[in-house]
Amino acid sequence: MLIVVANNKGGQGKTLTATLLSRYLASNPENEGNILCCDLDHTQQNFKENMAESSIPVTTLVPVENAPLCIVDTPPSLNKEVIQVIKNADILIVPIILGKHSVQGVMRITEIRGKNDLRLVVNEWDASSIQKQSEEFLSEKGFKFFGKIPKYKRLAYNIDVGLDWYAGFTDPTIEKITDILNKLLKG
Repeated sequence: MLIVVANNKGGQGKTLTATLLSRYLASNPENEGNILCCDLDHTQQNFKENMAESSIPVTTLVPVENAPLCIVDTPPSLNKEVIQVIKNADILIVPIILGKHSVQGVMRITEIRGKNDLRLVVNEWDASSIQKQSEEFLSEKGFKFFGKIPKYKRLAYNIDVGLDWYAGFTDPTIEKITDILNKLLKG
């Protein structure tokens, strides 16, 4: 299964989403040894760095076809390699921070893949008027939102220092994030 996290806009939470998803899947013993991460953002390689403390192998090459479960983090630029991975994805997750440029990034992804199977997840949700307008616009265009992950400083901290993603969270918060991740995976 090829899970791709993409948006044609930087700063939308692609790497955070890919890292969180990878660590969440790795916490299930059934997935041990079956996950491969691919960091196609060759300039920054933050995904590779985020996964360095884990036992999950990370490559910077186009995903290996024989990997049972491959999670790909993409750069904001849509080069030929990224476009092909987006086209081949079994699951395409598009993280956004609602706003004008986020919407433009989503629309560019739909030019490549269409919108019917995109799984939008909102990062750092805040109820500003521009965000409400962006959400309404995307909803009216038929896009489906799979959840809103509030901005948790602890989540970013846990990832930065190599802790389990859920370290220090209360059970209701863990359940909230887990529910969103499951929706992204199951559609």
